[in-house]
Amino acid sequence: MPQDHLKKLENLYYAAPINEALNPTISISENISSIEQFIGQSQCHAGQFAHGSVIFKLLDDAAYFAAASSQTEFFLVTASYEIKFKKPAPVGHYKAIGELIDSSGRLLKAKSKVIDENDQIIAKGKGLFIPTKQQLSHLKGYSS
Repeated sequence: MPQDHLKKLENLYYAAPINEALNPTISISENISSIEQFIGQSQCHAGQFAHGSVIFKLLDDAAYFAAASSQTEFFLVTASYEIKFKKPAPVGHYKAIGELIDSSGRLLKAKSKVIDENDQIIAKGKGLFIPTKQQLSHLKGYSS
């Protein structure tokens, strides 16, 4: 896998407007990605735990970029994602780890998990990702 592709994927992640407010960090290698993020009070629901949408974003992004590491031409989208929440996530630092499971055929399969500072699993899941007709080379962030 070309190293410049992996670096461009990281740049693409940082170029996404949604990540400006969340301030995550990402590292992508062949078939694996890792995202770290502090979940603050503003990302919690009334029960004082991280909203499920925040955990889903970490899971989806980690699995997505593990899958995208194997796709050098087209932008992927999430076709489906199945989540299993294990325990609530209070304010703190979290890490999502994604791994490509299968890239044979048109659909790419990847799994991911979110762990807390004590390496306890908060949530895990797996997803299917499909290439679009949109070329990576035309996207702001990837091409710069």
